[in-house]
Amino acid sequence: MDKIKDVLVKKTIQFFVLLSIVIVSAGCATVFGGSKNKLVVENGSPPNAEVYLDGNKIGAAPINVKIDKYLLQHGSIIKIKADGYTPDSIVIVRKVHPYYTLANVFTGGIWMLVDVATGNIYRPENGKITYDLKENNHK
Repeated sequence: MDKIKDVLVKKTIQFFVLLSIVIVSAGCATVFGGSKNKLVVENGSPPNAEVYLDGNKIGAAPINVKIDKYLLQHGSIIKIKADGYTPDSIVIVRKVHPYYTLANVFTGGIWMLVDVATGNIYRPENGKITYDLKENNHK
């Protein structure tokens, strides 16, 4: 009788450990990706150009910031400006992150809906930006 009880206890523990792993892994992008996206603008030409996100200044290059995912959306515009130079605009493109997709499939795919519904499965494709502004020729 003790042997059967030991097996049942062992199986119950295994079940709850597995269940805990599934719950913690739920919505892998939601859990591991967080609510912010990383934006990197490297120093280019001219150095220390001003960086704007959808018309709001976020700093001067080089810049490495985490921006709320609701602010850094598909279609957001990064504008880089410097006095005496023609501004440059980069349109943000967000795509499904392959690692989060694989993790969701690995955990049974049930939590994919959570990640898609929250938008956490999407990450900026062009989160690292380099620039080379052209000098204005006013003669």
